[in-house]
Amino acid sequence: MIDSIYWQVPNRVLVVRFEGEISKPDAWYVVEDIYQTIEQHTHTPSVHVIYHALNAWMNEEEITLSFLYSLVKIHPRPRQLGWSIYVHSESTTAFRFVSESVTNLLHIRYRFIPTMSAANAFLHSVDSTLPRSESKVSSV
Repeated sequence: MIDSIYWQVPNRVLVVRFEGEISKPDAWYVVEDIYQTIEQHTHTPSVHVIYHALNAWMNEEEITLSFLYSLVKIHPRPRQLGWSIYVHSESTTAFRFVSESVTNLLHIRYRFIPTMSAANAFLHSVDSTLPRSESKVSSV
């Protein structure tokens, strides 16, 4: 389930924090509402999203490749979407395959990274316009 959503860097880095099982409704919410939030930032060069899931797991029988593909086809990727970072230390091979397949098909820049500090370091290495801030800023 989604535990919290907040701006780590205002209008630039959005964090979606999961706890426990990630369900189909969670996936719908992330794509539908988070994408709408990103689309509101037309003045921003790019909005990056960090999916913090260190204490979460996905029901791989419920959230399949075809489900994810249909979900993102219904809700096209916002033009302002930068990198999507999935922070999880023990992603399964099946989950990685499903995620990478969908993101490649839809041209979404996506990385698996094991820690939040590594995720922040990666984003700063690929986006020189990103101001440094590592604290919880504001809820969405």
